[in-house]
Amino acid sequence: MAMGKDAKKELLNFIDHKAFDVILNKDAGKMDGKEKDELQELQRKTKKEKEKFHGYGSAKEVKDNFLQNVRSEPAHKLNNELKDFKLPVLPDLKDDFEALCEKLGV
Repeated sequence: MAMGKDAKKELLNFIDHKAFDVILNKDAGKMDGKEKDELQELQRKTKKEKEKFHGYGSAKEVKDNFLQNVRSEPAHKLNNELKDFKLPVLPDLKDDFEALCEKLGV
């Protein structure tokens, strides 16, 4: 069972490091009001999404939900907004994520 927990932790670390934390750590310092508000809203949504991913019970749940998110219609709008800020989006990480899943046997 420890292997499953390690795989889940590794998948979460990958998503956090490559996407969620990059978005959450983006500094809105020099942005104007509307742009700053948009970034803060994206960060609020990202924080909620990160918490959701960390709440999954297994590496398989993390994988399934990541891939579902990649294909999700509502996520496309959010992804376009993230790209406007030159921030990472999950579909861009899909190949590396799937390779990691394969390496971990998930």
